Amino acid sequence: MPTFKNYILPDEPLYVDRDSLSDQQIREILSLRKVAVVGMSKNSSKAAHYVPKYLSDNGYDIVPVNPTASEILGKKCYHSISDVEQEIDIVDVFRPSDQALPVVKEAIKKKSQSNLASRRNS
Repeated sequence: MPTFKNYILPDEPLYVDRDSLSDQQIREILSLRKVAVVGMSKNSSKAAHYVPKYLSDNGYDIVPVNPTASEILGKKCYHSISDVEQEIDIVDVFRPSDQALPVVKEAIKKKSQSNLASRRNS
């Protein structure tokens, strides 16, 4: 299994040459912590397992989405993104490319419903 090192230090300036995002905007992106992992695997030799495990080990809150498993890495698995009760910051997709579009559409729909619900509650 590959080993990774987290090179992003929380209070250090970020230097970016290729886009127009400010350091603060990049920090906001990097502060996102709730990651739904679609296609997460129980098989520890697959990237769909060790990538989310690495994220989890480094402070990210992983939400496994896999209709064939009930639990992975001690976390409840959901059948689909729509079934996840809490809000999701990031969707990480470990599916063949021809299966990605329905996942993206479902994530957009969930995010739209989430935004609508939070506007109604404000």
